[in-house]
Amino acid sequence: MIKSLKSFLLILIITISFSKSYSHDNVAYIDLDFVLHNTIIGKKIIKKLNEINNNNIQIIKSKEKMLKEKEKKLFKEKNLLSEEVYNRNLKNLRNEINEFRLSSNENKKKFLETKKKEFDEFLNDIEPILNNYMNENSINVLLDRKNIFIGKSELDITEKIINIINLKN
Repeated sequence: MIKSLKSFLLILIITISFSKSYSHDNVAYIDLDFVLHNTIIGKKIIKKLNEINNNNIQIIKSKEKMLKEKEKKLFKEKNLLSEEVYNRNLKNLRNEINEFRLSSNENKKKFLETKKKEFDEFLNDIEPILNNYMNENSINVLLDRKNIFIGKSELDITEKIINIINLKN
């Protein structure tokens, strides 16, 4: 009985010591948002998306302004027009407003699709760089910084990756 207990304790100690020695994988983390905003390729993507978004906003504002002017004009003419003509014009204005909302929603949807596509392409472009860096530096796990509560600053490879990406592009 004592012999089996000693054997069990010996096996347990050996297992624990081996598991501790092999449990330490090389881990690093990266701030992908910071990489996107501070690399040449990322800045180009952000600039392109901002231009598309600003253009969409200008179109929406001008169309909105035109519709408001039409609405004001129609309400001013309310007493001058026959009820039938007024109602027809009001119905037309409502149709235009609905079309505007639909087209505005469609533009937002297209923008979000473009944004997702651009970010996916960015990640696809930097993935080989990240894989290569991980292989060269024996890193087994790479995490996004926003998913880490706290970590040693030595494990943050963001700046190194930014420099590598900028050199390659």
